[in-house]
Amino acid sequence: MQAIVGMLPPFYTARYVEVHNPLLSLVWFLMGLGIVVYTLVHSLLGQHNYVHREQPNIDVTFWQDRATDGNWWPQSDGQKPEYCGIAFKAASKTDNTSWGSDAIGCQRPGDRPGTYFYPSSNEIQIAFSVAFGTDPQFNTSDIYVYERIEDSTVGLQLSYITSRQHVAHVPNCRVIGDEEHPDGNSITSRYGTLFPSKDYGDGYLILSVHDVLKAAGRNLSGTGSEGPLILTGLEIVAKFDVRNYHTAFRWPFETWNPFGFVPASDLECTVRFEVLRDQFTPLQWFYHGVEPMALQHGLRLVAVGTGSIGYFSFVELIEKLLLGVAAFSLAQVVLDLGWYYLFSEADSIASHAYQRVQVNHGKIKVPMRRSTSGNLPFNWPLAGKML
Repeated sequence: MQAIVGMLPPFYTARYVEVHNPLLSLVWFLMGLGIVVYTLVHSLLGQHNYVHREQPNIDVTFWQDRATDGNWWPQSDGQKPEYCGIAFKAASKTDNTSWGSDAIGCQRPGDRPGTYFYPSSNEIQIAFSVAFGTDPQFNTSDIYVYERIEDSTVGLQLSYITSRQHVAHVPNCRVIGDEEHPDGNSITSRYGTLFPSKDYGDGYLILSVHDVLKAAGRNLSGTGSEGPLILTGLEIVAKFDVRNYHTAFRWPFETWNPFGFVPASDLECTVRFEVLRDQFTPLQWFYHGVEPMALQHGLRLVAVGTGSIGYFSFVELIEKLLLGVAAFSLAQVVLDLGWYYLFSEADSIASHAYQRVQVNHGKIKVPMRRSTSGNLPFNWPLAGKML
């Protein structure tokens, strides 16, 4: 009890100063107003803490699409790429094997029946070269690269599911770069150029193989850890990210937007490409019976995804508002203590503001109203006998 009594002087001193000093009252008002405004503007509008956030399950679909010239397979422009006719040999003295040739020729995809794109769940494989022979992985000189395969395009479609909704297509995904590979920021979707009438719908992401390699800081004329990339292939990861309510001070209301501001609920989808490994990457084996006859090397593109999807929550809003009120109350307590312990006349004010009352040990009395049998619908003793 003495501890509670000890807290009264700061309270009464602060109230006395507020009443008798308008300037300090104004200071207290401005401090409280600043706390409330900071809570509402920074927490609610800056961080959008009025939403319930969920981590979505993300799935990416790949498919082969038109080449950059509008045809299904890239057409020759009369000039051979610089990787046609390259010389490369990898020999092993241990088992007397040799892989490569002094002049590795080119084959145009589409000139002969074959499969060059292998899409699957969250992954697509794209063949860059093919090696023939009974041991096409380690001992052969019959090797060809696929001419202008980098001008073929790949479609990428992101979908996600949460506990509240399933979105089959997130539109307008864009490629971004980083400090190591800033070229990704300059890459845009080829969907508008190849499909001006928007055959699939709005906002699809169509990239050429060259675009994917460029975003990862590579090109087919370059060299990997074990040889030219057009021969060895490589593995690249596509890191997708989808989220909303993440940009500060965007418009918080979905149904009411008279000024046409960008709503905070709009989804933003980005993708970055990073090289996982640039060594020999076998993609597809071909057999005659049980004997191998050919092997394709190329690009293995794997998709991974992260994200944060927010939904307006009345419970979250009330919680943050109550947190602001609690902060206001805490500031009031701190201010009261400061005025009391820093003000030289605090004791004098406290002695006039209230009088001490000596509280002895006592009991709490709870008044109980006695009921009479006349107020009951039955005679209590009689009811006891009946039981």
